Amino acid sequence: MSTFCHLVRFESEEDGSSYFADLGPDADGPPLPGTKLTCASTIEGLAQQSDQVTRTLHQVSLAFCGTQRFCSSNS
Repeated sequence: MSTFCHLVRFESEEDGSSYFADLGPDADGPPLPGTKLTCASTIEGLAQQSDQVTRTLHQVSLAFCGTQRFCSSNS
């Protein structure tokens, strides 16, 4: 199973759907609206790097590990 550095769920400008993206180890907080992210519609798709697309962030939804906050994974 893949480990994510900074996992976010967000709503896209293009279709209003929710997507997941890993911002990588150098992320310094959530990305700003208008940022283009490589993402997938499921965490599984993101982990397997399947069905990935590029979408423009409209609104960040920070719902991970049962909390409403920006999460970081320490490996």
